[in-house]
Amino acid sequence: MSQWVARIGDVLYHTVRMDNGSDNAPWQHGWGNVMSQVGNAPAPIAQIGCGADTAGNLQIVICTGIGKLFHTLRHADGTWQNFWGDVFAHSGTPPQAIIDMACGPGTDNTFQIAILLEDGKTVLHTVRNGDGSWQKAWGNVNGHVGNLPSGTVVELAGA
Repeated sequence: MSQWVARIGDVLYHTVRMDNGSDNAPWQHGWGNVMSQVGNAPAPIAQIGCGADTAGNLQIVICTGIGKLFHTLRHADGTWQNFWGDVFAHSGTPPQAIIDMACGPGTDNTFQIAILLEDGKTVLHTVRNGDGSWQKAWGNVNGHVGNLPSGTVVELAGA
């Protein structure tokens, strides 16, 4: 199964493809309104990211226009967490504004988020564990892997 999220303004929509190894795998009929399941976003949305963890939960992160991150998820059984959780409440507020965000699942049933700060060079990272707990503070990716090559990063991606 693969899951897809689209954004129109401040509304997210979700659909599912029932992957079966063929070119003609069936799709869920229509796009479901995510906000009708979890509530409106806490602020206007600037960016979205998502990924399915190893348990089949679809995890969605939004970055708002005021630079805050919120998270929700669709459980593997099709039910939704009915709120947007404040990522900063779990992992702390970054020391600079966020200019880009990327996310993706870990092979250990975690969901991971990386952010690029306004200096265009600092990348921070946090983890949502499979049990719903979060890493207590943002980790500095550059401190583990070294600084990025010279130049300004304009976009992150994760997998």
